[in-house]
Amino acid sequence: MGVRGENRIFPDLAFGLDLQKSTDKQKKNKVIGVSPMAYYDPRFWPVQDVSAYQAYLKRLASFVSWLLCSGYDVVLFPTQIRMDRTAIEELRASVLEEVPVSLHDRLTDSKLRTVEECLALLSQLAMVVTSRLHGVILSFLAGTPVLAISPANKIDSLMEDMDLTEYVISIREIELPSLIDRFQKLDGNRDIMKNRLQQKVAEYRLAVEAQFDIVFSSEGFLDGTEPRLNRRH
Repeated sequence: MGVRGENRIFPDLAFGLDLQKSTDKQKKNKVIGVSPMAYYDPRFWPVQDVSAYQAYLKRLASFVSWLLCSGYDVVLFPTQIRMDRTAIEELRASVLEEVPVSLHDRLTDSKLRTVEECLALLSQLAMVVTSRLHGVILSFLAGTPVLAISPANKIDSLMEDMDLTEYVISIREIELPSLIDRFQKLDGNRDIMKNRLQQKVAEYRLAVEAQFDIVFSSEGFLDGTEPRLNRRH
């Protein structure tokens, strides 16, 4: 990139969020959160490919249908409230066409508007299936295991750094059998994964705090002057 001198790498700033009481809720063991994205949707995505979007949504709908038929409740939710709302609505319609009417009430749509609402929901879920980076990060902050359907290297890198590569699958390679296999492995290792998340999130939080210490100190200013704001701001 042409940047010279010492370069420091820190975790995403979301790891520094003040969770307060957002995650102090009891998890519901049979409730799964699914957060679809407008992947290649011509209405929102910079690269337009209707067939790729429809194929992604169809495969995800088959997986959600499997969850419902397997005894799980499913909550659809966004982490990008402008782009992904349409994907949620279309996914929900497809699933309702696939499953018996008796299962319709087990599929709900959470119309989140704020980060706080998202964290409150995530803290109650047993597991999350998501394709957005901050869907992964916020789930980790809430202590909720994640199956990542990855469209980008940034998610692959985060999952690798978390030692969770067995729970990530490329969005271009998803098939129902592979989704079920990864999900069942995750379900069987939830307690182990929660302990791992707690440790790694704590490490990331300390790293973000260290970044704030650098930015809001004289070391972060080229002229050596003291900052006007402290890190609490």
